Amino acid sequence: MYNSLKSWVDIPVTVKSFIKRNSTGEPIYGDIIKTFCYPRARADVAMNRRGVEVKSNTQLYMDGIESIKEEDAVIFEDFEYIVKAVITFYRAGTADIKVVFI
Repeated sequence: MYNSLKSWVDIPVTVKSFIKRNSTGEPIYGDIIKTFCYPRARADVAMNRRGVEVKSNTQLYMDGIESIKEEDAVIFEDFEYIVKAVITFYRAGTADIKVVFI
């Protein structure tokens, strides 16, 4: 199944890497990464890294090698979203698929 899922990861997406917040609380972003994903529009709930449940209406499946984390910004279909949670699935000890909840 994973191999077929990875073949679907072909929709363009842009990721802006979160660095920190400035003195007024506005996010500061660093590198911009252009990559690919497989989107899924479905109401879902996930746990973020702090153990808090977050609600998501869209999930982006990405290759496990992508460096994406909570608070990064994702530009998908001309809209910007903040990453609420990331779940990584591993195969043979390495990150294989990441599910990004926006």
